[in-house]
Amino acid sequence: MNARYSFITLFIVIGLFFTILFILLFSIYFNTKFLKPIMLITHETARFASYSDKPSDSLLEINQKDELGVLAHSLHQMEVDVCKNIKELTQITSEKERMETELALAAKIQREMLPKQYPPYPEHTDFDLIASMKPAKEVGGDFYDYALIDEDHLMICVGDVSGKGVGAALFMGKNKVLIDFFASHTLSPAEIMEKVNNQLCIGNESGLFVTCWLGILTFSTGELLFVNAGHPYPLLCKSGEVSFLQEKSGLVLGYMENLPYKEHCLRLEKGDRIFIYSDGITEATNKDEELFGDDRLLQIIANNPKANAPETLKKIQDELDSFVGDAEQFDDITMLDFIWQNAGEI
Repeated sequence: MNARYSFITLFIVIGLFFTILFILLFSIYFNTKFLKPIMLITHETARFASYSDKPSDSLLEINQKDELGVLAHSLHQMEVDVCKNIKELTQITSEKERMETELALAAKIQREMLPKQYPPYPEHTDFDLIASMKPAKEVGGDFYDYALIDEDHLMICVGDVSGKGVGAALFMGKNKVLIDFFASHTLSPAEIMEKVNNQLCIGNESGLFVTCWLGILTFSTGELLFVNAGHPYPLLCKSGEVSFLQEKSGLVLGYMENLPYKEHCLRLEKGDRIFIYSDGITEATNKDEELFGDDRLLQIIANNPKANAPETLKKIQDELDSFVGDAEQFDDITMLDFIWQNAGEI
């Protein structure tokens, strides 16, 4: 019995020893193989999630070939890729902000190129004149202009460059400068158009062109000489009747050199109105893809015969905004309203 008890005791002691040894070895193995990698992955995930700006190489210490090793290396690669993408995104954002700043400056310069004072010439009470340009993008290709050539002549024009954005805006600026320059040297709209056209054709590898309506009014007689280079027909309100000024149009500017442009003449009487615009108005669409159209524009002018120039532009813009609603504006919107308030020597 003593021998049996001794054997059983020895067996239990040895069993406990090996059990404790197994548990210890298993704990070391489990801690090394599983627990430590999991804790390392968890710690690194928490560290990187706290908006760290660079990855850590600690995950590369896990050299296991099992799922934890794959997970650790995949997580490290993800950190590298995320940091790379953040750096690229930061550079892109910085470049975008720089471009937005430059575009804002370009838009400011473009607005400053266009006359905007109202009334434009306070000493002249014989006409009412105002114009506006609303670009579809930061900068636009539409333009308008008016200038006193001398004490007896006023030049007015509206133009629309093909295309949109910065390229069209630069071409628009060139076109306006040329018109101002040649208008200061001649009183013939046809000559102005011909000279501007030839200059725009020089080096025009981009293939841009301009539609333009230009007129020169003689105050003393009420005579308006004008040329249309492919531009939408202006609206003429005369003796209470509103119609499109559908005189023969010439080709657009910048398309071909040495083109002739035909000059037309109109005698204005007191109260006559000329409304010049770009096709951004009539071709504006609502959410149902319906065009604003010529008839709506004509009806607005006809329904407001007593409105002054600023009231007319505001009424048209309000009607246009109401029609378009939330639909995106795809084209520049330019308007010029001129009202002759002098009977002249007709």
